[in-house]
Amino acid sequence: MNFKNINIAERMKHYNVSGLSIAVIDNGQISNTECFGLLESGTDKIVNGSSIFNSCSISK
Repeated sequence: MNFKNINIAERMKHYNVSGLSIAVIDNGQISNTECFGLLESGTDKIVNGSSIFNSCSISK
């Protein structure tokens, strides 16, 4: 998957999201990851591959 076709910064601004991480799963394996933005608004802590996010209710 190519994330370059999606304006992530615009979508983050629209939904008021300070940071996010995307993982693409292909055939049961992580095939690609991308990190965007900040862990916390107003800080300089950037999202990286070790960032932890709360994902409750994601399976509903």
